[in-house]
Amino acid sequence: RKAALAAAAPPGSGAGSGAAAPSGGSGSGSGAETSAYFRFSVHCSMLQIYNEQLNDLLSASALYGEGDALKIREVGQQGDSGPQNSGELYVSGLSSFRVGGVRDVLSLLRHGAKARAVRATEFNEVSSRSHAILQLLVETETRELDGVVTRRRGKLSLVDLAGSEKMNVAKDAPSLTKRHVMELTSINKSLSCLGNVIAVLADLGSGKANPQSTHVPYRDS
Repeated sequence: RKAALAAAAPPGSGAGSGAAAPSGGSGSGSGAETSAYFRFSVHCSMLQIYNEQLNDLLSASALYGEGDALKIREVGQQGDSGPQNSGELYVSGLSSFRVGGVRDVLSLLRHGAKARAVRATEFNEVSSRSHAILQLLVETETRELDGVVTRRRGKLSLVDLAGSEKMNVAKDAPSLTKRHVMELTSINKSLSCLGNVIAVLADLGSGKANPQSTHVPYRDS
């Protein structure tokens, strides 16, 4: 299953590749340099959407959605310290770790998976109860011999959706806890909203809908 979900973490700066560590450092070239160069950095973040709230899966307090709820913000809001591109959305307070290779990414992925909300269902003992997003932010800086410096940013988001589940209303069905009902309701609502968004985008892409008058319901969930 694929989803066009994105939530950007404020990027750290850095040059080259290295072992997984909290983002930081400097990666911009000095104006006094005369030689050409190419620098890059890769940062990894992981979060979940659990009961309509965002949780950082790589923070020390991450556990089954019990961590502090994060907020989606837009560049330009009061107190903003996020990405530099005007109008860009990002998740405020989301941790970002610098990675130097596949092993670093897999290590962070395993760490985040342990904190993800899961619960046993009728068909799966460790069914995910949240939508998880693993993000890789790649930043490059190139300086040409003529002194022109070009900076680029690219972001890859890998999404694993929680499985849909029907509420068993049979008389002999096991009773559901309040938390279970909340999880089930949130998951089904968000999957339905995502389906509506994809359907509208498909109509726009195929020319069945008018871009000028068609509303894409991104904010329904």
